[in-house]
Amino acid sequence: MQFGDGFTNLFTPTSVNLMSCLAAANLNLKRWYKFLLPCYVMLFVVMLISVFVGTAIGFH
Repeated sequence: MQFGDGFTNLFTPTSVNLMSCLAAANLNLKRWYKFLLPCYVMLFVVMLISVFVGTAIGFH
């Protein structure tokens, strides 16, 4: 399972796509992080559960 790349691109301030979209939406990075942090926590829990379930049922 791969989870990292798409999610880290939403968080890194050096991402050209992220910065251009924030500029187009007239949002600053601090406000984006306030919105994104709860989403990241929920996604982390879902990913953690899916990895444990996949391991428990023998998914390779």
